[in-house]
Amino acid sequence: MSDKLALPEDVATWKSESESLRWKSIHEYELACSGSEISREQFLLLRTLWVERSTDQLYAQDRSIWIDDSSFQDARQFLSSSTIAPIWGQFLKSISIHPETLERQGYYGLHTFSLVRYHQAQSQGLSFEGNDSAKVDMSPIAKRTRNQLQKRAADQSSPTPAPKVSDLVPSVVKLQLDDGTPDQVPTTPDRTSSRASVGTPGDVSSPFKDPRVFKAIQDEQIVNTALIEYLNALAIHCTQLEANWTLHRLPLIARDRAGLKTYEARVDGYLRRREDGQPLAIIEVKPFLRKKKPTAIRMQESAQMASWINQHRPPNLSQLRDTKQNIKYAFVSILYDHVPTGFSNKMWPGVF
Repeated sequence: MSDKLALPEDVATWKSESESLRWKSIHEYELACSGSEISREQFLLLRTLWVERSTDQLYAQDRSIWIDDSSFQDARQFLSSSTIAPIWGQFLKSISIHPETLERQGYYGLHTFSLVRYHQAQSQGLSFEGNDSAKVDMSPIAKRTRNQLQKRAADQSSPTPAPKVSDLVPSVVKLQLDDGTPDQVPTTPDRTSSRASVGTPGDVSSPFKDPRVFKAIQDEQIVNTALIEYLNALAIHCTQLEANWTLHRLPLIARDRAGLKTYEARVDGYLRRREDGQPLAIIEVKPFLRKKKPTAIRMQESAQMASWINQHRPPNLSQLRDTKQNIKYAFVSILYDHVPTGFSNKMWPGVF
């Protein structure tokens, strides 16, 4: 499947593509995929639509959906207040300074934004190969384990008759109990080498044998740290905010009605409400250009969002359905983009 293949933007297109599927729900899907490789069939079963909007369209048409006018004005006043305006202004000016120049002259005057600019400068040296670390495990482990247990129980109900002793004699004769020479001195087995030679399930299935995975994780951590520090540098001055941004890789598990795990997704961070730790917004970071793998990224983000909705449903969900009110979930996705600057044509994190 080409990564450039468009995803459904409307209900009619989704119905046309999904009607041929033999599964009716993501909870029924039992074909395993490895790592973050969600299949198109699985994506369609998530019932997700991707509608593209430009930045101007989002601001003009959809901004009020996510941020009401009163809160928006409060945010503008906060950024222009004496508490943060001088620091915010210095931070904005520093963005036009070349990272090497910024490191030589230091981060004076940036205060709480000093570490933000430091890690943003560090992210300038990253590669943009498009390698990714696993964020979604679409393997239906619980269902496959249940099927295996059922099969094992069936096998045990009709055991194979044990062989007679006479049948074993030819096999025993073929055994060679001593392949060494008579004068060979016995040695104690090397337990270290024995342990190293024994394979484990992790040895077979571990995704970390590929060094590119380590590089992807390292790059994501740098970009993610810069993002979380940026968000907290703003939030730390806002005393009315009752939540904080965290780097915790939140596990989100989607389950069926019986409580069996369908799949698990992890995100790079989230906005955590202090009162009860509930995620108010989730973060996904990619240290490369979105256009390298647009479809794969969108399908992964859909799986992350769906598992979040599945695990953290509103307590008044029935009431919201009865009154036909929309439920809003905020997803912050950070990827690199080309941004022309005065000193070079560099790649900068778009949200920064």
